Amino acid sequence: MRRHGVQRILQQLSMPSLKVLLLIGFSCLFWSCGKDAERPKTKPLLPQSAFALDLPNSEFAMGKGFSIDPNYLYVSDGGSHTIKQYSHAGKGIRSFGGIGEGPGEFASLQHLTVRDGLVFALDRTMFINVFDNQGEFIDKIHLSSAMTETRAAVDAEMNIYIATPRLSSPISVYNLHGAYQRGFGRWLGDRPEDIQRLNENARFLFINEAGNLISVSRAKAHIEIYAHDGILLRERQLRYDRHFLPFFTKVDDYYEEKPWKWERSTFEVVRDVVLIRDQLLILHCGDDTSADNLMIVDVSEDRIGQGRHFKLKGKDGSHITSRLMAAEADRLHVYDSRLNWIYLFKLPSS
Repeated sequence: MRRHGVQRILQQLSMPSLKVLLLIGFSCLFWSCGKDAERPKTKPLLPQSAFALDLPNSEFAMGKGFSIDPNYLYVSDGGSHTIKQYSHAGKGIRSFGGIGEGPGEFASLQHLTVRDGLVFALDRTMFINVFDNQGEFIDKIHLSSAMTETRAAVDAEMNIYIATPRLSSPISVYNLHGAYQRGFGRWLGDRPEDIQRLNENARFLFINEAGNLISVSRAKAHIEIYAHDGILLRERQLRYDRHFLPFFTKVDDYYEEKPWKWERSTFEVVRDVVLIRDQLLILHCGDDTSADNLMIVDVSEDRIGQGRHFKLKGKDGSHITSRLMAAEADRLHVYDSRLNWIYLFKLPSS
């Protein structure tokens, strides 16, 4: 009976009507496949181990410093203005620094950068304390200006690169003794408001194995590669990547409807960035279905790869709220601000 009913319906349809229905059906199928192809293809990245941080979450958040070398993890304690040193397995080793105006002391400890056994600790009041990896104070470097929401980069000659959007050049270079060497870089964005101008030009800075400077804008997810002399070699705006576009469209629509909120906005697309073996690891919020998205981009020599996408997960596959990362060899340490834990991930092979 059912077969005869279907035949009766087909007989009642004219040939043009049948063609239209078939065309609509194939169009819907094609559109559906196309939408699936446009969805970000991400893989879950599960941790190998984790340890609880013996430091209150609020104090770590005040400091925002998290770095690593082949032997130790370094965490800035924003409460006591000290640097806490751990083994890679989470065992506490020592603390150094402190609040004050003396050698090795801080007024407002912020970010940490490690290079060749030296720890460069950036203070919000525009100076850097330098320690060795045993916590011994080496020197204090005074800066003309700094954007403390970014971290310093140190090259093989111990030149220090700092994002300085309050000066005429957005990137400044100092030597190890604190003497200003030069400034370079291009201004990003076209927002006239001061807070947006500063936020768009707050940069994460790194040195790749070829000696080129890698710059990543915190607010615009814009990657630039500069030669040692400050010449721009290559750039890429990540917002045009299909993984970022839906999220940016949502944000742009929001500010178009509420333009008065833009002036006081400090919206950040990039939460943290680390560089390891010419692989740029970008913790971003480009996919609004998850807060823990990791993009790995090859930035060897002067090239910028397309990127591979992962979602950071807890040990049981649960959601984590990550803000800071540190990477060394094939290990990625991620700070989970919700549980106040540090997770260890093994980086996926390229």
